Amino acid sequence: METLLRRLFRLPKREKSIFFFTLHKSASTLFGKVVLPHISNLRHIDFAAKIYSGELKKPPVFETYGYIYGPIRVWQESHNPESELLLEPCLKNDFLASKKCLLFIRDPRDILVSFYYSVASTHGISDVPEIALLQNQRRAEAMELGLDAYCLKIAPKIRENFLTLQRVHESCKYSLLLRYEDLVQNFSPFSTQLRSFLDIHPESLQRLFNESRPLQNENLSGHKRSGAIEGFRNKLTKNTLSTLNDQLRDILITFNYPH
Repeated sequence: METLLRRLFRLPKREKSIFFFTLHKSASTLFGKVVLPHISNLRHIDFAAKIYSGELKKPPVFETYGYIYGPIRVWQESHNPESELLLEPCLKNDFLASKKCLLFIRDPRDILVSFYYSVASTHGISDVPEIALLQNQRRAEAMELGLDAYCLKIAPKIRENFLTLQRVHESCKYSLLLRYEDLVQNFSPFSTQLRSFLDIHPESLQRLFNESRPLQNENLSGHKRSGAIEGFRNKLTKNTLSTLNDQLRDILITFNYPH
């Protein structure tokens, strides 16, 4: 019920802050650029970017109203400032219990392939020494192992990340989970769901559509390599794919991916 004070002074409604949780290589940068900064009555803050650049070196403070925070990419890792400063406090059940959260996922097998190419060659290196050290270690490992072996090695980590997002989804007071595949293949119902949760500007929604279209030709040197759905089928060997399907079976079933 509207309060007397609000009626008398016509105070603007305060919008509850929103937390955008996602995964690496799931159009997180696209959302951070095109969607999150353009939500009515919410100010966007990307604490992960501030940590990556070295601007933020202590745990961030979150406001209950008026902000949209993200992308918050689930990837817990020892000695990683982003994990320690941002993820650890955000993933606590008592923190999530009262929060409004938007979650965005992608087929874990496409994530694995895209993550390999990003780690091995295309992603920039942070100026923060602790982050740069981890990035260089990952790059050396990816280049040594190659695509199939690297995907098999980090598949348990990707599975863990999905289980964490599932817990976030179940723990938040208000939450909506959306999939990359629906963004690309079923944009109309996808956008209806997104607009039910976010007051996004129409021009930003159109830009999201335009920039989420898969590339006609693969770009191995670009941040966006392809964006195709089930591109992993043309990249991984049959034996690797069979093993991954076994390792990720519960995740594929839970989030309605073919297996």
